[in-house]
Order: sequence, then C-alpha cells, then structure tokens
Amino acid sequence: MLAESIADWNSVYRSIDILWLDSQDYENWAKNEMQNINSVINRRGREISKELSKKKLCYYWLFQAGEDDNVPELKNCPICNTPFKKLETKLPQFVCEVCKIITAK
Repeated sequence: MLAESIADWNSVYRSIDILWLDSQDYENWAKNEMQNINSVINRRGREISKELSKKKLCYYWLFQAGEDDNVPELKNCPICNTPFKKLETKLPQFVCEVCKIITAK
C-alpha cells in the first residue's frame, strides 16, 4: 500500500536526518546519504514519488546541505544531466521536469 510505503520511508529518512542534526559520529555519513541521489534512501524515495505521481503530480526533494558545508551547487540533474530550471520562488529552488527532482541548491 502506498500510504504505508510513504510512512516507512519517512521514518527511515527522518532517522537519517536526526543523525545528521544530532550526532558528530554519524553526521558525515547521514549528510552523504541524504545528498547522494543514488543512496538507498533516495532511490526508495524516488520510487515512491513515481508511484504517487500516478495519482497526483509529485516531485522528489533532493536534500543539499547549506552553503556553510561547501557543497557545490548542482547545475544539472544528477540523474539525467538535464540543466535544472530555476523556479521563481521566495527561496531559490531548482527543478528537473524530466526526473521530477527538486532541490534548493
């Protein structure tokens, strides 16, 4: 069931996010898991997002750490290499319409 898949994924993602926020020992590992489009958590999230899009348009949010972390800005989609399109929003956001990926950096 889709709702259960979303809840399960959210629970795991939140746990990784907490490790990133609260732990020096696992901080780098957790950040890398959330930023790496090919990590298990992001692959699973993208699969769920595709399933959800069959019912309602859905984009997958790709975490990118803040500017303080010296993370290079993504110019192209990390899946298909299509240039990101900048969205006109209060906070800068970038989208790949091909892969339905959205990110802030």
